[in-house]
Amino acid sequence: MKKLLFLTAMVAVLLSSCTPENPGPDPATPQDVIFTSTFDGGGFKSDDPFSCSNPPADYAMLVIEQGGVTTTYYPAVFYLNGVLYTQAVKLAPGDYQLTEFVLMHAEGDPNDRTDDIVVNAAPHAGSTYGDMLVNPLPVFFTVEKFVKKEIPVEILCYEESSYADFGFVWFKITETTLHEKWFFGDFCTKNYMDYAGSDYETNGLQVDMPAIFKIEVYRNGDLRGTYSNLGQAPGPLAVNYIDRPGVTDNFELKVYILVKIGNQFDYKYFGSWFFVDDGDIFTQNGSGPGDDGVYDFVLGNCNAGAADFTFAPYMNLPETATLTVSTPAAPRDAYLDALVAFTGTGYDMTSGTMDAFCFDRDHTISLNTPYQVDVYSSLYTNLMPDDMGTWEWDRLNWLINHLGNFTGYTWIDLQNALWKLRDNTWNGNSSMPWTQIATDMYNAAVTNGDGFVPLPGNYAAVSFAHLNGQGELDIQVVFVIVDP
Repeated sequence: MKKLLFLTAMVAVLLSSCTPENPGPDPATPQDVIFTSTFDGGGFKSDDPFSCSNPPADYAMLVIEQGGVTTTYYPAVFYLNGVLYTQAVKLAPGDYQLTEFVLMHAEGDPNDRTDDIVVNAAPHAGSTYGDMLVNPLPVFFTVEKFVKKEIPVEILCYEESSYADFGFVWFKITETTLHEKWFFGDFCTKNYMDYAGSDYETNGLQVDMPAIFKIEVYRNGDLRGTYSNLGQAPGPLAVNYIDRPGVTDNFELKVYILVKIGNQFDYKYFGSWFFVDDGDIFTQNGSGPGDDGVYDFVLGNCNAGAADFTFAPYMNLPETATLTVSTPAAPRDAYLDALVAFTGTGYDMTSGTMDAFCFDRDHTISLNTPYQVDVYSSLYTNLMPDDMGTWEWDRLNWLINHLGNFTGYTWIDLQNALWKLRDNTWNGNSSMPWTQIATDMYNAAVTNGDGFVPLPGNYAAVSFAHLNGQGELDIQVVFVIVDP
């Protein structure tokens, strides 16, 4: 019996010695920390608080500090149900602060971050934008033992022009160069009292006023900043942009000028200027801003000086209308009668029936059929559909402003000359017989019409076009004559 008890005790000792110890999870094990942000289009933007045209983010740049030691992480990001998530960052339990949170869009070589662009960022406390948020940077957080963590971060849409408003303690200014170009504009109005009640009153209403304008800066197709002289004293506007070394950056400056649209005052797009890297802009006088260092432009034709850019006189037109054409009653004065109807008032034309002509032999239009059409000033071919913009609108405008040179002309003479300006093989047919006056009209327009811009008291064509789902003209383009 004693031997059995001794043997049992020996077995118990052996079994006990063969059982491994199980100390439990290591309390120092790093835990997953994920950073999130509600993403509804990007947040604040200097000229539009509800939109952000930046491309989507590919990864985040996180700067996290603990005990005076700073570490930078670059986790990828993804979106789920309107929320942005970073991939998890492994952090040991302890107290931390997030000092930078920047969302980046990868460009070019995925292994080269130097050409990537900032699309969203969290502003710092005490900065202009930081004061707009509830929880600006730095964000303090604690990583607890055995607990995964999600840290919410407030982000805003990022524009290079306003980087200082984020309060960054870092910026790619060490890797890039901040440049600026200066702009000044004149606005020549037909009836300056039309601008009573607008921001133009601040500096006094007159025929030639300092233009109120804004410029959007696009780099390689992405909006990088918006600049405006609204509320500033008359003088040049500085436009900043960042040119990155070793990367070809193509810049477009979109120009918007404050004008009257109907009875309202708003910015309207008039055109774009282009340059590459830190190069000069090509102007109608050559290249660069001239001796004064300022690119100047004029909207209208009251300025006798040689501006760097000249925009044709502004026509206050509705964007769309309903167009119904019919055959005029005898004796005819026009190719068509055009019934034009649109909503709103204050425009340079009114709803009603007007004499109309055709500048398009490639399409047809049905009589007595209403069409929803877009309305275009012939003075701004850059804003027309691609096909229409290449037509000889300057020659057409010269001709309709010099009809008094052709004694005894009829609508047939004018319509024939217009069609020949579009297609110089046209020489009439049985229903539209060619005449000597049509020849004289065509030759005079070709000789004198290139580059013609109507002066005060002249007229300009206003055209109507309908596009199909592919952006192509699908009915005949007709026009009426309006005093711009």
